[in-house]
Amino acid sequence: MHDASVKIKERARQHSDKRFPKTWKLTKARLSLKTGKPVHLTGKAWQAGVILEYLAFLFESTDVPQLPDDVKSTV
Repeated sequence: MHDASVKIKERARQHSDKRFPKTWKLTKARLSLKTGKPVHLTGKAWQAGVILEYLAFLFESTDVPQLPDDVKSTV
């Protein structure tokens, strides 16, 4: 999660007018990771938008075979 946090913050710096706080990072709590519960991101709406932009970039530039095509299309 540390690597993903760094890459998301870097992408935001390069492609967005918003900046993540220096101490921001993805964590189990921020993703609400609990057994048997759906995952959801907690935070600001603009942060979710930047993360979705990063995921879209990642899915376009990298082959991610473990994800179904409908999930990639949704992002």
